[in-house]
Order: sequence, then structure tokens, then C-alpha cells
Amino acid sequence: MATVIKPFAYAADGFTVESLVPGDERDFGVATDGLVDEGFIEADAAKADADAPVVHTSKRGK
Repeated sequence: MATVIKPFAYAADGFTVESLVPGDERDFGVATDGLVDEGFIEADAAKADADAPVVHTSKRGK
């Protein structure tokens, strides 16, 4: 999920345009990174950490 921080028109299905306002929450799918880069939305912490390297702390073996 991501939160809108600047108002903009968005067509999730490619046809139906809806006007999003600050505070709206949506899942923007593959458009998330571009909308974050342009400053239209703010991604939640889980999405922001998705590209971080995974560090396994459990020990294997006996």
C-alpha cells in the first residue's frame, strides 16, 4: 500500500480516471516506484524495505 501525498489523476484499469487526493491509500503495483520517484506517493515501510538485502541470522546444522 502507498499513500498519496500530491493530488493527481490515476486510471488503475487504463480507462476509468479517478482523482486521488492526499491521504488516499492504494496499491499502485508496478507504478509504485515511478510515482514515489516523482513525489506523488509515499510507499509504506514494508514496500520500501522490499529491495533491501535479506540477512539470515539463523544457524544451520546441529
